[in-house]
Formats: sequence, structure tokens, C-alpha cells
Amino acid sequence: MRQRELATDLLAAEFMKVRLAKLADRALTLKVRLVQQEEAREREVAFRQKMRQKREAFQLLIKNVEARQKREREELRMSQLRVAKNIKLIQALEMRGLDEIDRRRKLKENEVVAHQLRMKQQKETEQLRELQLIKIKHMTETLAREIEDQAALEHVATEHKEKELALEAQFLSQQQAAQDEMDNAQARIKATHLRERQKATRSSFERQQRRQASFLERQQRHSAKLRTRVFMAQDELLQKSSGIGDEDSEDSSSMSGTESSDDASDSEEQAGGDGEHGGAEKAGGDGEKRVAKSKNLDDAQELELMEQLEKGRDRVRTLQRQQKENLDSLKSQQRDQFRMLQKEQKRKFSDLIKEQEEEVAQIRADHQLEMNELLATMSRNDIIESQKRQVEKKLDTDSSNDLLSAMLPKFICDQLKQGIMPEPVSFDFACVGFMDLYGFKELASAAGTGHQLVKLLDRLYKCFDAILVDYPTLYKVETVQDTFMVACGVLDTRDSTPIDQRIEFARAILEFSMDAIDAVAEIDVSDLKLPGTWKDGLPLRIGLNCGPCLAGLVGSKAPRYCLFGDVVNVASRMCSTNDKGRIQVSDEFHKVVAAEQDLVFVERGSIAVKGKGTMLVWVLEQPPVDGGIAQEGAESEIDDNNTMGTITPEPERNEQQHHE
Repeated sequence: MRQRELATDLLAAEFMKVRLAKLADRALTLKVRLVQQEEAREREVAFRQKMRQKREAFQLLIKNVEARQKREREELRMSQLRVAKNIKLIQALEMRGLDEIDRRRKLKENEVVAHQLRMKQQKETEQLRELQLIKIKHMTETLAREIEDQAALEHVATEHKEKELALEAQFLSQQQAAQDEMDNAQARIKATHLRERQKATRSSFERQQRRQASFLERQQRHSAKLRTRVFMAQDELLQKSSGIGDEDSEDSSSMSGTESSDDASDSEEQAGGDGEHGGAEKAGGDGEKRVAKSKNLDDAQELELMEQLEKGRDRVRTLQRQQKENLDSLKSQQRDQFRMLQKEQKRKFSDLIKEQEEEVAQIRADHQLEMNELLATMSRNDIIESQKRQVEKKLDTDSSNDLLSAMLPKFICDQLKQGIMPEPVSFDFACVGFMDLYGFKELASAAGTGHQLVKLLDRLYKCFDAILVDYPTLYKVETVQDTFMVACGVLDTRDSTPIDQRIEFARAILEFSMDAIDAVAEIDVSDLKLPGTWKDGLPLRIGLNCGPCLAGLVGSKAPRYCLFGDVVNVASRMCSTNDKGRIQVSDEFHKVVAAEQDLVFVERGSIAVKGKGTMLVWVLEQPPVDGGIAQEGAESEIDDNNTMGTITPEPERNEQQHHE
């Protein structure tokens, strides 16, 4: 039972050992797998971090490139501006000393040159921008290719690592299998040794048990003999007491028989003891033989165990050698594959760079072709424009002269044609007249009269322009809303103005004013549906003044011939303080024409003129016209410091005119 318990314990221990070994192998496998997964995850995280850093660096590089490209475009723009400025300076120098016709022709040519230059510069800017965009595109493609190649290399490296780990795991599995076989062989040898020891122990136990049984049997027989002898001695004593005579013979015979039987039994016992002793000695000899045989068997099994262990070690060494060879071969294959992949990537990258260079070269060639075509087109356009200018030169001369003469005095036009910038001219005498519509402020503030006002002013100014044709000495200075400004004696330069010429200028502007009042009275405005008394006619009022003034050309885009001086302000006040339908003149103007018998003036008296104090005014005798008298507060506000021939309305009127 102890041997069974020992065998059970050994089996349980061996089972637990095998189970623990399997658990240890499984734990090791799981640990290796977890380590592999962690390493793979760390490699992936590191690769992603590296790619993110690479993209961030690329974004920063792109920003720097875009900033540099922006500076290049700005430098190109500034260079183009400098070229355009230099060309303009050269053109301005070329235009000096040219007459008006040549100047206009040169201006057209300069406009064409400027337009062509702008087209060329725009094309250069577009081409530069296209090249810059292509460069950024190529950089992006290069980065994408680099990231793709690095991802492929990382994938190959991961596969190689997995293959190495799989090969190592296979080697560990084979090594563990060989170790398991060695352990199993050792376990079988141990089991065999245990069985032999158990057999030897059982044989020893059996011999001892036989010896003990034989010894106990001899003791039992000896005890039985002693009891028999005691019983017989007691029996003899009883017989002696019952019959001494007969019994003596029987006792002697029985005693002799008993003694003989006892001797026989003793001899038998001795013989049995000798036999048993001989059997025990024989059994002992057999046990020694078995022990020797068991020892020989143990030695053979030990030798076999050592041989198996040595074979296991040889196998492990063989596996290690094969593992090293396989690993070296795998690494060599991986290096070859890696080099081939790198070579292929370099080739593709070189092809990409070559394609990009070819694309840039093709774009540059296209740009050059486009620029040549543009230059050829511009050359053809130059020829066509030159021919057109030659054809239109004569046609434009007369019309431009007429238009210029209508806008500016003749002496100003002559100076402009000669390329001379007119200087301001002082006149010792000039007549200035202002005329407007009385109550135009109320009409302009009425709702729904916007279109009617435009039509009304158009008819009014056309009427004035038609009358001006008959008065060549008058000059239309400007118009501001309903105010029409004319001047007489400013169309030619002179040192002084004699009395008769002054009277002539004054009569001319007076006759124009009277014709204007008559013509305006005949204007039909019934179709305009004007409110109030405007349906019956237009209430025109006129103010005249004379005196010295300064005239000059003002502006460059649309130059105007303007008058400056106090004579302009007083004439405006003569109009703004007048009644409708009348011509009001200053005392200076009245003194000039007072000797004319056909002109009758009525003294209106002294009136308050803002900025001038009290002034004596006269009114040309005209038929009475219905209507009110001009309000004192309705006069126009003209700044005393502003001597330009423009009208500055009073605040209320200014707001209404600004609104309209």
C-alpha cells in the first residue's frame, strides 16, 4: 500500500509537473505574443508619429514656399510697375512740344502700348503663378511618394519581424518538444527503476515473511509438544493414582511410546527446521541474484537514459544550428528583398522627378509659345492700329477741334494743341451772369418729381444753349442744378478793355438774359404735371455783375475753364436776391450801361447782401410778372474766401439738393 501510495504520489507529481510545464509554455507563448503585439503597436505609433512630424514639417515648408512665392510675385509686380512708370516717363518726354493732334495720336499709341504691356505683364504673372502652383504640386507628390515608400518599407520590416518571430516560435516549439521527449524518456526510466525497486522490495518482504512464518510454525510446534508432554505427565499421575500395577506396564509402554513419539517429532522438527533453513538459504541466494540482476538492469537503464539524454542534447544542438541557419537565410532573403524594394522605390522616385522636370519644361515651352503668340498678336494689332490711326487721324482732327472749341475758349485750345499748359489769365473787365428758377427748392422737395426735374432742366438748358449760339462773345461756364452761369469778355486775352467794348459786353449779356426770359416763358411744361403755379410757366430770375476777374484751366481728367474773383460772388447774390421774371444788376453794372437810352433800369434800393453788407441794386424794366418777392433768407451762401465761379448753396437748399 505504501508503494501504491508512493506510485500515486509520483503520478500526481508528474501530472502536475506536466500541467505546470504546459501552463508555463502557454504563459510564455502569451507573453511572447503580447510582447510582439506591444512591439508592433509601438512601431506603428512611432511610424505614425514620424509621419505626422513629417507632414507638419512639410506644411511649414509649404508655408515658407508660399511666402517666398508671394514675395516673388510682389517683386515681379513692383518690377512691372517700375517698367510701366519708366515707359510713362519716356512717353511724357516724347509728348513734349507736340501739338494737340499729335498729342492725341501719341496718347492713343501710348494707350495701346500700355494695354499691350498690361497684357504681357498679366501673362507673365499668370505664368509665374502656374509655375509656383506646379512646384507646390510636385512637392506634394514627392511627399506622398516618400510617405508611401516609407510605409511600404515599414510594412516589409514588420513582415520580416513577424517571420523572424514565427521562426523563433517554431524553434522554441521544436526545442520544447525535444525537451518533452527527453523528460518523457527520463520519466519512463524512472518508472522502470521504480518498478524494479518495488519488485525487489516485494521479494525481500516475501522472504522475510516466509522466514517469520517458518519461525512461528516451529514455535507453535514446540509449544504443542510441550503442552502434549505436560498433559501426558498429568495423565500418568492420574493413572498411577487409580491402578498402580497394571498401569505401570502400560505407563512404561506409553511412556516409551510417548518418548519415542516425542523423539520422532523432535527429529521431524529438526529435520523441518533444517529444511526450512535450507529453503531460506536458497531463497536468500535467489534474492541476491535478483538484486544483482536488478542492479545490472539499473545500470543498463542508466546507460540507456544517458544515451537518450545525449541524443536529446544532440537534437537540441541540431535544432539550434538549423535555427541559426534558417534565421541567417531568412535575414539574407529579407535584406535582398529590402534592397530590391529600395532600388525599385529609387527608380520610381527618379521617374517621378523626371516626369516633374519634363512637365515643368513642357509648361515653360507652352509659356514661351503663348508669349510669342501674344507678341505676334500685339505686333499685328500694332500694325492694324497704326493703319486705323492713319485713317482716322484726319477724321478726328475736325471733330476734336470742334468739341474742344465748344468746351474751352479758342486761345486755350490753341495753347493745348501746341503742347503748352495754359497759364491763368487776368481780365480787367468781364461780365458774369447767374440765372435760376425761383422756388426750385420747394419743387425739388415735392414727392414724385425726380423724373420731372430731370426733364425740366434738360429743356431749360437746351433753351439756353440754343440762345448762346447767337452770342459768340458769351461763354457758358457751368451749370449746378437749376443754376446756369455765363460770362462775357473772357474768350480772348487783352491788356485792357476800352469803354465801348465794356458796353458791348454788358449789352450782349443783357440781351442774352432778355432772350432767355422770353424763351423760358414759351417752354411747355404741361406734360410734366408739375405741382402748383409751375404748370403756368417757369419762374426764371437773373442776376448780373461786372468787374475784374481771374480765369484759368482747372483739372486734368475733365479740365474746366473757371472764373475766380469777387465779381462771381456778387453776380450770384444778384440772382439769389432777385424776384422771379426780372433781371437784377449791381450798381457797377448799371454804371456801365447807364448811358444807353434803350435800356431802362429802376432803382430797387439798397439791400442786405450776406458777406457784402448793404449794396445798391437795379432792376431792368420788364413787364410785371405775378409772384412773390425773393425772401431775404433765400439768398445763396457763398464763402468770401472762395472766389471760384461755383455756387455754394445755403444750408437748407444744400440738404435738399444733396437729397435730390
